[in-house]
Amino acid sequence: MKRLLAVVLPALCMLSVRFADAAVLCKKRSGIVLIRDACKKKESVVDLSELGLYTKAQADSRFLRRTITIVGAATVPPGPGAFAGADATCPEGHEAVGGGVFPADVQVMDLTGSAPLLSDVDFGNPNFASEGQHAFANGWRGFVRINDVSSPRSISVVAICAPVE
Repeated sequence: MKRLLAVVLPALCMLSVRFADAAVLCKKRSGIVLIRDACKKKESVVDLSELGLYTKAQADSRFLRRTITIVGAATVPPGPGAFAGADATCPEGHEAVGGGVFPADVQVMDLTGSAPLLSDVDFGNPNFASEGQHAFANGWRGFVRINDVSSPRSISVVAICAPVE
């Protein structure tokens, strides 16, 4: 069976480009696998996930359905030009796949920075990173400036974290 799969699967991959609109892979009792719109009575549907193969949509949902959201917060003191930042750090075994910053009062606060925390750079700061590819992001960081002198305001930073498999 393994030998048959070793021969048939690469052929199916090549044929799948040609028969992109075929619906299913069907396995005959003899072990032969065919691409068909629908399996015949004595054939069974081949479940690609049993072979460790997934469509892009299935792979994305396997990865992203278990995300968690981490929120970090800080208070920006009152005063023109006052500045503050906050981090949202993913727990051990997770990495950031996205994030963002939300100033509590967008009428008097300016977003001055929003970026992933880089796991292989000092302080996670992209400004300290060399140009090119880096290791995974382990959280999100955001900075705001306040333009109001009357009262403190808050900032929330969100990291969307996915488990590392």
